[in-house]
Amino acid sequence: MKKALFFDLDGTLIDSERFYLEGTYRWMSEKGFAGTAEDLYGTVGVTFDEAYRLMQKYLPQFSVEEIRRFNEDYFLNRDPLRYRDLLFPETDSVLKELAKDYMLCLCSNDPCRELDRFRTECGYEDLFTLVLSCEDIKNAKPDPEIFLKARDLLGLKNEDCLIVEDSDCGIAAGKAAGIYTVARKCPFPVDQSAADRLLGSLGELTEVLKEFYHE
Repeated sequence: MKKALFFDLDGTLIDSERFYLEGTYRWMSEKGFAGTAEDLYGTVGVTFDEAYRLMQKYLPQFSVEEIRRFNEDYFLNRDPLRYRDLLFPETDSVLKELAKDYMLCLCSNDPCRELDRFRTECGYEDLFTLVLSCEDIKNAKPDPEIFLKARDLLGLKNEDCLIVEDSDCGIAAGKAAGIYTVARKCPFPVDQSAADRLLGSLGELTEVLKEFYHE
């Protein structure tokens, strides 16, 4: 039976966390935010709703709904994310090599439209066996639902799966699912101590898999 690898997207396959932080800091400053970019580190790895609530604390003159509209307008119209440009250098080659021996699954808190755009822009339409977004589950990470659903849809056991994450909430979801979870080292102050293994880059995953699956 083939084994599966469950990948997060932001901060794991693409260097998007810095892009989002810089853009968010830019538009929030235009709206009167007087803090620093470091104040927004709490938005890394969480759901959009959680991020909007945090942003609204710094811009209390606006509602959460207004914050959502400001953010979507900025990233959809003023400075849209270009997925191909933000791929980590080794992502493309590593994923294509791993796809020869493993089922690759994309498990992200992002909405479906963004996961579809990522695959289309990067030419990965047929690379992933399974794609799950926040719209496919009731409870987003750190709840383990997305990983448990992926496992069950593939008909696998925990020992046949491995999770690749970066954020503390993603790591927490993986550990709560009871699945071996490795984390790409994050450049931001995110607690990754619960991960089973830390990766300096995605290229290190090959050796981890040899050890984990005793290949």
